[in-house]
Amino acid sequence: MAANVSVGDEMNTLRAKLDEDEDSVTFQIKSIEQENVELLHARPFSYEEDLGVKKKTGLHEDFVKKVDEFKPDLMLTSIVEDTFFQTVKLISLVKDRKIPTLHGGVFITSAPELAMTYPGIDMIGVGEGEQIVLDVAERLSSGVSCSDVKGVWIKKEDGTILKNPRGPLFDFTSVIPDFSLFEDARFYRPMGGKFFKSVQVESYRGCPYTCAYCNSPMQATLAKEAGLGRYVRRSPLESFRDYLASIIDQVNPTFFSFADDSFLARPKKEIESFCEIYKEFKIPFWFNTRPENVTPEILKMLKEVNCYRMSFGLECGNEEFRAKKLLRKLKNKTLLEKFEIITSGGIPFSLNSIIGFPDETRELIFETIELNRQVTAYDALTVSCFVPYHGTVLRDTAVKRGYIKEDLIVCDLHRSSLNMPQLPADELSGLLKTFPLYVYFDKALWPDIKRAEAEDGEGLKIFNELSEIYQKEAFAFDQDEKMKQSKKVTGSIGCASNEMDSIRIPN
Repeated sequence: MAANVSVGDEMNTLRAKLDEDEDSVTFQIKSIEQENVELLHARPFSYEEDLGVKKKTGLHEDFVKKVDEFKPDLMLTSIVEDTFFQTVKLISLVKDRKIPTLHGGVFITSAPELAMTYPGIDMIGVGEGEQIVLDVAERLSSGVSCSDVKGVWIKKEDGTILKNPRGPLFDFTSVIPDFSLFEDARFYRPMGGKFFKSVQVESYRGCPYTCAYCNSPMQATLAKEAGLGRYVRRSPLESFRDYLASIIDQVNPTFFSFADDSFLARPKKEIESFCEIYKEFKIPFWFNTRPENVTPEILKMLKEVNCYRMSFGLECGNEEFRAKKLLRKLKNKTLLEKFEIITSGGIPFSLNSIIGFPDETRELIFETIELNRQVTAYDALTVSCFVPYHGTVLRDTAVKRGYIKEDLIVCDLHRSSLNMPQLPADELSGLLKTFPLYVYFDKALWPDIKRAEAEDGEGLKIFNELSEIYQKEAFAFDQDEKMKQSKKVTGSIGCASNEMDSIRIPN
């Protein structure tokens, strides 16, 4: 299967491949953590040795076996765009069981009509799924048709689609997930050089920002168009306290990951209330947020309640491109001032950037590299390839520019889907893998790093040698020790120190 396919020219190929053996169509699935290690975004680790999770093979056989053993009355899937084709494959394996299946998730919500052109996608839930799942399950258990369930679309035998309008926005604070359904080993995650029993929690649904590369703003737009009101909602903190307490009773986690799009994008008084409530728990936690939301006072409060780590997005180094194309209007000077505050706050953090935006050039990517080099004391650096997800503003831009086909469904997150003459996909792939090296090493090594962008023998040799040095030095300590070390040296702990300047890869 092609990494990135479209309905128009690949539908027949897909249908044929769904009948082939597993080896020819299985998508190679890796955890986010494993991918981050390969891309130099995180410290190396072993799932089996460090986390006690044994590798499993035979996804398709396991899935069919589980379905036959459990004999479900209803199957549910939650789909992001890059897992869509795998879902289609899995459902095809049990299609003869004729089990009602409800598909939902962000991809289904952003491209419902496109999704329903594929075999096995016969009933979907558009929008938030909590109430839809309850309504569909109740109808099926009573032997009643689901044809009038709010938010449900159904493909009829003649191929026409019944489209029900969405129901009200769901009170996501009213339900607590049953984490006992998961194997205990699946909760363990590496973070900053240590290992935790981690649970992801949601205190915030939606995002107040409108970044052009993100599909979160789509949710707010769709809710408004449907007359459902404001999509962005925050959990009342008293009920959130009970939510956390319930999770602790269930699985006794040693870490919380807040799934909120931008954790600190809330009134200061609410942050103060959160910290006051969280004093009861003080379980280490992580969140993603934006630099402009940070103040010294907020960082002090967060550190006192055991905030373990934060992540911040730089995304792009060119102010004009960032403001006009990405809809993030913040000056580099202000960003760097904020990162001085963040560094002095004493909480380890990571930096995130994106490259390969529509109309971006190699020169613009190096402005992003230069901006990253100016940030001090970060623990880890991540860079992602822009993905033209359905529901994003920049996807529409890519279609209008002719960089992608209108019905493209993206499967590969680490190779550009865009066909841009000024920045070919192969060149972008080279920059993606060497980005951390350009940021870390002295510029005297940049000619070697450029050579390492190539996928030939010499390029791979140089890349492997530099990567080994990078991992050995950038991840020599866990994040807490690294923070201590950064206070002993002048300049950025993120970039190589001066004694590294003379390192050259031998001929």
